[in-house]
This record gives sequence, structure tokens and C-alpha cells, in this order.
Amino acid sequence: MGMSGRGSSVWMALVSTCASSAAFADDAEQRLYALTLRADALQAEIDEIAAKVESLREGVIQQRFAATHVRIQYADGLDGQLLLSGARFTFDGVEIMAREWSPGKAPTRFDVLSGEMAPGRRRLEVRFEVVGSGDGLFSYTQELRFEFGSALGFEVPEGKATEIIVIPFLSTDLTLGLEGRLAIKFERAPPNFGEMHKKGEPFERSSETSESH
Repeated sequence: MGMSGRGSSVWMALVSTCASSAAFADDAEQRLYALTLRADALQAEIDEIAAKVESLREGVIQQRFAATHVRIQYADGLDGQLLLSGARFTFDGVEIMAREWSPGKAPTRFDVLSGEMAPGRRRLEVRFEVVGSGDGLFSYTQELRFEFGSALGFEVPEGKATEIIVIPFLSTDLTLGLEGRLAIKFERAPPNFGEMHKKGEPFERSSETSESH
């Protein structure tokens, strides 16, 4: 009877220990779950703060580069011997303009690109199609059609306006045939080029190096 009493006591002690362990495990699991929720909440706050910082950084960058304006213009330099019938402009690998005209209907000057952008190295590619005018002294050019192009790499400086004029023209090398004389030059205009041109005033030009193709 004494042994039975001792066995019962031991058994009760084991049951009590197991119950305590289970309760401790439940409590630990609840604590871990609470910590996980708090960690998730903290991470969400961190992500929100990081997003706000990034938004502020982008705003500062936009304000910093707001004065960096780029304008690209086309100006006809073919003097009526050939007429523009098609033009394609690609900027940094993206086509920004592709147009076609009936002979004689293309404008002699137009804007290709005008807007704000970050400073850095840029690349402009152009491709033109021209047809003969067939008028007067140029009657021999009637029904002639040519395609030619060129490319220009240039720097957009920080805080300074950049204006580039794309001009197709015929070189003066008369030893070449008409197709061989077709060329394109890229000229940088001063920041107030638009105003000066409207007044008909001359302006100083500086040609850029280009790659013909």
C-alpha cells in the first residue's frame, strides 16, 4: 500500500511536470508569434521610411537637373536640289520620330525633341530619304531617290541647355556623284538660338563629329 502511494505520487509529479512543460511551450510559442508580428510591423515601417527617402531623393535629383534642357532641330540644307521625303530619328536607341512627306511638302525646319533630361552621354541617330526636285537646273535629279544617315554621340552637361541642329546637305566635292555628296552635319546652337533665328540674326556654329552610314 505504501509503494502504491509512492507510485501514485511520482505519477502525479510527472503529470504535473508535463503539464507545466506544455504550458511553457504554449507560452513560448505565443511569445514567438508576438515577436514575429512586431518584427513584421517594424519591417513595414522601415520599408515605408525607405520609400519616403527614395521619393525625396528623386525629387532632389529632378530639381537639381531641372535646368538641363535638350532641344534637337532639323534644318534643310539641300538648297532645293533634293527634297526631303522621309526622316527617322533615334535617341539613345529609342525611335522618337518617323515621318514621311510628299515631295516638296516637308517643312524646312522643325523640332525633333525638346525636353528636360539628366546629364550624361547621349547618342542620336538619323536617317533621311530624299527625292530629286526635277526643277530648273536640277531637272536631271527628277525621279532620283536616295537614303542616307549618320549618328552623333554627345554630352549633355549639367545645368546647361543643349541645342543641336541636324542639317542634311550636299558636299562641294564635285568629283563625287550626287549620292556620294549627300552628307549630314550636326551643329550646336547657342542657348538662345530660337530667339536669334526668329530675328534673322547670324549665330556662331560649332560642328560635332559624326559617324556616316
